[in-house]
Amino acid sequence: MIDKALLDECRALVSRRSDEVVALCRSMVKVPSLPGEEGPVADLALAAMQALDYDETWVDPAGNVVGIVQGSAGPRTMFNGHMDIVDAGNPEDWAHPPFAGEIHDGYLWGRGSADMKGPLAAMIFAAGLFKAWGRVPRGDVVVCAVSLEEVGGWGSQLLLEHNDLGADRAVVGEPTDSHLLRGHRGRIILQAHIKGKSMHGSIVDRDANPLFPLARFINALPEASATLAKRVSYLTVTPTTIISSPAGPNLTPSDLTQTLDVRVGPGVEAGVIRRELNGLLQKHLGPGCLGGVEIARQGLRTYTGLESTVEDVVPGYELPPGDAWAREAGEHLRMALGYDPWGELARFTCDACRLGQAGIPTLLFGPGDIGLAHSADERIPIQQLLEGVVAYMALVL
Repeated sequence: MIDKALLDECRALVSRRSDEVVALCRSMVKVPSLPGEEGPVADLALAAMQALDYDETWVDPAGNVVGIVQGSAGPRTMFNGHMDIVDAGNPEDWAHPPFAGEIHDGYLWGRGSADMKGPLAAMIFAAGLFKAWGRVPRGDVVVCAVSLEEVGGWGSQLLLEHNDLGADRAVVGEPTDSHLLRGHRGRIILQAHIKGKSMHGSIVDRDANPLFPLARFINALPEASATLAKRVSYLTVTPTTIISSPAGPNLTPSDLTQTLDVRVGPGVEAGVIRRELNGLLQKHLGPGCLGGVEIARQGLRTYTGLESTVEDVVPGYELPPGDAWAREAGEHLRMALGYDPWGELARFTCDACRLGQAGIPTLLFGPGDIGLAHSADERIPIQQLLEGVVAYMALVL
């Protein structure tokens, strides 16, 4: 159990170095870093680790940044945070510019401030401040700034392929509003393809126009999803983008692709959901169209040049409630934060599943509100950011 006096010392240290924590977060937010374009943020992360006197630092072939602060005898803990962000959209939609890193009303604003350059900055300082404190963490601390999380977590997969990190346990720093989560839902991106016949817009042939079976399919989704959700935990199905070809105001398309964002609980196979929704589509095609539902694939490229094509699937993940790491982390954070830290299973996906697949017990914890991530209101409370540093340090005290 952590001594209260030790936590007070920790808070005082973080308070003295608070300007540096905020400065690192601001510098990261000011640099756009879409998936595959994380290089400049990687440079900032590496420089920060070196300035904090990490014992080892390097950039792996996939462009992931790794730093190690050596500890005493004890489990080796990995802090995992991603460097990439989603697109900021129209800057005019933002109350404050998305890449200015401005501070207003106690918040640091900007794309990636919560998801997740704020938590990443907190992790980097949490490990590094042990040197300034003159204390040794319990077990080595490995901090990993990874790429390509926003497109399915390929960066963390490559991290584990290219580095023998030997982590015994891990924390993924997604913004959880400073609550501890044991896992997250999975995401399956499906594509419903429908092929009909392209015709002049003056010809009415509802059997051959693929828009009509698509309309019937989408209209049937809510009821079918509700029925399927009785058998599949945490299931939601959301139609998103539509691609049609050929395109024009006076002709019907011959080919349609409707993308479906499917969310499921841990342990659900993507193929099961694909078959269910493919069966639903077949019921609504009609005599003039053919079609099917397939798992989407995406081509990925790291900023260092590694390339691959992978299925667009992120599995769900959940650490058992009786796991030793979960119990210990809960106790330490309860002391550090002063409240019961446990939250529900995350509705979003993250890299915890990639670490879990490698046999590393993994939890989610980070400052920031996931409800503001990916929005034009994205921001992180500075006080919560600094409390996050203390919390991460408490996990390895």
